[in-house]
Amino acid sequence: MNTMLENKEGPFNNLEIKRLNEAVWAVNVEHLMPADWKEQINEVVANCSRSVTLVGGEVETSLEDPDFTTFYRVVKGDEEDIENRLPWLWILYQGTFRELVSHVAGHEVIVDPEKEFSVNINQLDRDDQIDGYELHTDTNPWTAMLAVTTMHEGDGGELIHKLPDGTIRETRIKAGYLYLFDGRNYPHKVYLLNPEGNAKTRTTVPMDYVFPGWNQKRPPKMKKIFGIRNGNGNGK
Repeated sequence: MNTMLENKEGPFNNLEIKRLNEAVWAVNVEHLMPADWKEQINEVVANCSRSVTLVGGEVETSLEDPDFTTFYRVVKGDEEDIENRLPWLWILYQGTFRELVSHVAGHEVIVDPEKEFSVNINQLDRDDQIDGYELHTDTNPWTAMLAVTTMHEGDGGELIHKLPDGTIRETRIKAGYLYLFDGRNYPHKVYLLNPEGNAKTRTTVPMDYVFPGWNQKRPPKMKKIFGIRNGNGNGK
């Protein structure tokens, strides 16, 4: 059964799950986090992120042509050690967030065993972005994405999902909300930030979840999303 067609709206563990469209659910989780949670995450980005340039088609999961270029900043899950710098986020990833994804998926999920992919922080900046974030699919079965930035109408940066019939669904993210989706079966991308908008950056925390017993190996070029070109942890 395609769990994406099931209605999982309503209260769960005292949290209200809202279905936004055919691909995306959203939950307000701000009250679960420290009062300065946004500042903490942005500090980690400022101190630990690396800049990444991806050309369309360069990574196996990309659905873009070579004339599309993604430029962003990323903090990956192991080298910069989000577990130690943001312990409350790591606890939520393993606990409440995982339970929410399991509920929506209709199937138990567990945290990604590959720690560098488990919890990342991504940031687009309107001053150095190029084409937005490329259309792609995920290798992990489910994704929970915490929004750190609120994107208002006119700011751009919409999260886009492509349905099987080609229909496009747009989600404008709001800080403190957790967005849940099946990124393997619903290709997604991020539109450019509007240079005339109010949002200077767009920061999110994507978290990967897999099914118990999942042992699928990621394609060999996947580490390029972290700016790793030669596979030994060095950058470009």
